[in-house]
Amino acid sequence: LVAKLVENEPQDKRTPHLQQLLFDATRQAFATQDEIDVLPRSETAGERIEIVQVLIDRHLTEENLSPRWLAEKLGVSLRTLQDDFNEFGTTPTSMIRLRRLHLAKDQLLRHKGQSGKLNIAELAYSSGFNDISYFNRCFREVFHCTPKDMLSEDKR
Repeated sequence: LVAKLVENEPQDKRTPHLQQLLFDATRQAFATQDEIDVLPRSETAGERIEIVQVLIDRHLTEENLSPRWLAEKLGVSLRTLQDDFNEFGTTPTSMIRLRRLHLAKDQLLRHKGQSGKLNIAELAYSSGFNDISYFNRCFREVFHCTPKDMLSEDKR
């Protein structure tokens, strides 16, 4: 981004947009938690989705993370947020679930080489799920195996 800014001429139409992206990225990198919760007003679905991705990543394991909470943080209606996601062929709930599943998978893979038994229920809870059977069903749907199978995969 910085290289692009240096290469661009000041009269280039993209320069103001690139400058704003750099400013936003820098602000997010050094912001305190209170400052993070004050989000810039976004006008397009794409901008809102980018902000939602940041919010999901920062609040992934929190119980209150939901489409309604995300819409409130963005200052838009739940319907607007759902419409934004529909443009990209997904839903806010799907994005949250997928990110949580990948977090659980990463934790599983990190635990593979360690001794001691991993409690799948604790893994599910620590990844933001509160229903073990739902977690197992979603995990199997996305990764085509159970969490337990993934743990023992290298032993075959």
